[in-house]
Amino acid sequence: MKKLFAMMLALVMVLAAVPNVALAESTAVYVSSTGEDTNAGTLDQPYATLKKAVEAAEDNAVIYVMSNLSVNESARFWDKHLTITSYIGGPYTVSRGDSFATVSDQARGTYYPAMVEVQTTKGSASLTLGNIVFDDAGKHAGSVFAQAISGEGHDDNTVYVQDAIIASNATQACTITLGEGAILRNYGGMSA
Repeated sequence: MKKLFAMMLALVMVLAAVPNVALAESTAVYVSSTGEDTNAGTLDQPYATLKKAVEAAEDNAVIYVMSNLSVNESARFWDKHLTITSYIGGPYTVSRGDSFATVSDQARGTYYPAMVEVQTTKGSASLTLGNIVFDDAGKHAGSVFAQAISGEGHDDNTVYVQDAIIASNATQACTITLGEGAILRNYGGMSA
């Protein structure tokens, strides 16, 4: 009887885990320096940029970085809860590139962004980092170490250096979690 109960309990545990495995696989996005942004973002066809990966990722997705990356565009996303971590063989490093692009929004006009920006219009967004290194490489664009100015009449904030390595929305609650093995280093901007 005990043996039968133990076997049934083991079967229930295995069956209970199956939907979780399927969900994890369906919400995984992959990015590699050897990928292409026209790919599907799968393990066999990864994206080339973190920007494309966060844009394509569904809410609650895990983005697996499969190699060291140099980024020249902000990986900016809205209203999602994402995790960015290294794939097998990591931790991998995501470094600020030499030609990091400016972005524009209604509040700040044109400015130098963080490497990753977490935004929300619905009141909830988050980013969790684990087993990955974000390296600002000590780089900054702009010459004034102060926050960009928001509001009317501020169309060009490129005199100000970038906000951070990772930044969140200033008007809505966003959560950024540095999990085990997450490292932010060599700040070039205002903060981590």
